[in-house]
Amino acid sequence: MSWDLAHVSLIGAVLVAVPLLYAALGELITERVGVMNIGIEGVMSVGAAAGFIAAVKSHDPAVGLLVGTAVGGLFTLVFFALPVLVFRTSEILVGFAVWFIGLGASAQFGQSYAQEPLKAEIPTLKIPLLGAIPGIGDILFAQPWPYYAAVLMAVAVWFLLTHTAHGLNLRGVGDDPAASYGSGVPVLRWQLVYVSLGGALMGLGGAVVSVVLTQHWQSGLIAGRGWIALALVIFVGWRPLGLLWATYLFGILLTLEHVGQAEDWAIPAPILAMPPYLATVAILIVRGRRGHRLAPAALGTSFLRGGR
Repeated sequence: MSWDLAHVSLIGAVLVAVPLLYAALGELITERVGVMNIGIEGVMSVGAAAGFIAAVKSHDPAVGLLVGTAVGGLFTLVFFALPVLVFRTSEILVGFAVWFIGLGASAQFGQSYAQEPLKAEIPTLKIPLLGAIPGIGDILFAQPWPYYAAVLMAVAVWFLLTHTAHGLNLRGVGDDPAASYGSGVPVLRWQLVYVSLGGALMGLGGAVVSVVLTQHWQSGLIAGRGWIALALVIFVGWRPLGLLWATYLFGILLTLEHVGQAEDWAIPAPILAMPPYLATVAILIVRGRRGHRLAPAALGTSFLRGGR
């Protein structure tokens, strides 16, 4: 492989990692308050469709990203957070429902925009001095602003959870909601807030796919990224900063298909598309067996689901 192709591929891999980072951060803060949302794929699909439609109508990609974020949060609140946290419905069953509802709703509302071009794009922002570093400058410091915002978001979530009293309370909600409730922490309120915020980040991740990466809409656009995001949270042991390198690793895996086509590898394109999904299954099998020690202790429990 030539250096030029490798260089371009690494630039693309960093950008491909951005929606994974947003979605995984959304799932991480959701699970940190003791709730697992397996419907990430559906939330991302809704965010992608809503974001693309808004970007086309407003001729402003930033508006599309904002709308995708808002719709993702609202969709999660209505179809997941309220049924699970207030009405005590199984979060696994509701998660699957959110997955299918999101796929169906996005396909229905986005179908008339499948042929619409997005005529505006988010420009590349090159960081002075850092962008001039040989080898890595163009890869890490010359990207659209959603990339930098995602990195800052990961740092902010890490700081919140590990260096603030509020973050300690949130971790307490995920580890021992009974004790948190007994000490006066409004468990249900914070679960509703952070599950919805997690959905907003998932919606933003979906909007980045349609508005920044592909600049078009089609049914099935998310293509399993939601499941990859779910596996990544387990893979890094629920650590926000770990997602920075893990999502970029999967970004490289997701670009293998394009590299193989460019290099004319004697490997069918469908085979080259398989590694990220095979890695996802492997993570869930291997890490899932021993990852329970790192997971929030009360993840998936039903305490305080009635708002007591």
